[in-house]
Formats: sequence, structure tokens, C-alpha cells
Amino acid sequence: MIQSLIYGAKEADHEVIIWRLVGSSKHLASIRIEALRKQRKDFSIVPVSGYEKQVQEMMSSQDFIDLYIPDSALLLRCKIRHAEGSIRYYLHIPDFAAQVERRKNFRLNVYQTEDVKIKFSKLTTSPREMSQKFEKKCFDISSGGFSFFVSRMESKFFQVNDPIRTIEIALGVSKQR
Repeated sequence: MIQSLIYGAKEADHEVIIWRLVGSSKHLASIRIEALRKQRKDFSIVPVSGYEKQVQEMMSSQDFIDLYIPDSALLLRCKIRHAEGSIRYYLHIPDFAAQVERRKNFRLNVYQTEDVKIKFSKLTTSPREMSQKFEKKCFDISSGGFSFFVSRMESKFFQVNDPIRTIEIALGVSKQR
């Protein structure tokens, strides 16, 4: 998942910022993702023209560096593997990434835990009106709702803002209604 986000930022040539807090001041520099090496679980970055000195200062004598990708609101803390001179740096692909939430309610991503499943029935009108039962793995959940994936075949049963009256949420072995 994180690899694909990094690859997407590289392919789209998104702006990437490295940052470091020193005391109460934040130091920023622009970089670009140059290459992703999946087998080695790392990727390389290079400074954007004009930021070479800032990048070199921020990367020197550090074990970790923080990256921010504004287009996807993604925050990464990466271990610095090694440098090739002062122009190319290899960073370990982190196991964890944070995405700045842009929604109104805090969302808890539960997809990878496989502990949260939802069951519900909903009235469908395609091709004829009937009650259809669904059991899905929950992707994320918040006080404002939840999300889940549907297959292309199932998508015909869902419209934006469709009401779902009763939902059973299975949390591991416990169930809530």
C-alpha cells in the first residue's frame, strides 16, 4: 500500500517536501522521488533545483527524515539508508504512513486488521425491487459512517446516499447493532 502511494507520487511528479523540526523552527526543502526499488524496499530522492544545500543540511547526521506529499496529504517518516554524494539519498520504505484527514470526522482505518466486518440488508431497485444481504470487511469507520469495498458486480446495488437501516458490526468475536 505505501509502496503504491510512493510510486503514484513519483509517476505523477507530485511535490514532495522533506521537513525537520529544530527547536521550535521547521526546516523545509523540496525534493522529488527519483526511483522506487521494491525488492530492496527503498526509494531514492533528489533535491529540486535550488534546494541542494538545504537538503544536504537536513539529511546530514540523521537516521530519519520526514516527508510530506501535499497532493495526497501523506506523511512518512523514513529511515535514511545511504547517500550517493550530496545529490541522491536512499530511504527505506516505511511500514507506517499517516494521511492527514480531510474529512469532518476522525476515521479509524481498520481494513488491515480484518477484525471489523459489517452485515446489512438494503433495498435494491436494480433490476427489480428486493432486499439484498451483504457481508463486507470494513475499510474504515467513524462517528460519521463507515466505508467498505464492493465488487463491480455489486456496485449496481448502491447509489450515493442510499439509506441502510440496520447494520451489524462484528468486532473480532463481539457483535454490536
